[in-house]
Amino acid sequence: MPHRHLPLAAFALLSACARPSAPAAAEKSAARPAAAPLRVSVVNATPAPLVETITATGTLRADEGVELQAEVNGRIVLLRIAEGSPVRRGDLLVKLNDADLRASLQRAAWKKELADAKERRLESLLQRGASLTQEEYDNALNEVNVQRAEIALIEAQIAKTEIRAPFDGVVGLRYVSEGAFVNATTRIATLQSVERIKIDFSVPERHAARLTGRRR
Repeated sequence: MPHRHLPLAAFALLSACARPSAPAAAEKSAARPAAAPLRVSVVNATPAPLVETITATGTLRADEGVELQAEVNGRIVLLRIAEGSPVRRGDLLVKLNDADLRASLQRAAWKKELADAKERRLESLLQRGASLTQEEYDNALNEVNVQRAEIALIEAQIAKTEIRAPFDGVVGLRYVSEGAFVNATTRIATLQSVERIKIDFSVPERHAARLTGRRR
């Protein structure tokens, strides 16, 4: 089909018809509704510490706890232990038979009295210039010191037949009865101090660096 060549004036007329007039474009733009303004919420940021909480399961333990045991072998003649009862530090809880030690203590006391009397007599003679050597007096004084040490030794042995509360606490389970024979390995009872309580628990290792302790 052969192409037709339009005159230049006709081409300009077609272009003017295809392009809308300026007043028409303005009217179309004015007819479009304006966009509504956006709502914005504003909050003032206040600095505050961040507390991180870790949940763990633990076990309550007494602040102090011991198993009461005797230092020597013997038969229990006195038992002042009631499960669940409070005791004070120094209270006598258990007493073992010490009849033989008491007899030895009495004998040592009599020997000391004789040694004291001899030492005083020789000291008096020595001061009055009697025929007495210094060595004789020193031997008498040494005998006094020996008997004094013997008494202290027996008293220490008697103390080992007594079990006293090492601290204020509450008596736990009792394992023996009065009249039982015990030795150094026999469990007699337990004693716990519950004025303060310890908590034994574990947390994941990744939190270990952020844990801090606080005593109340």
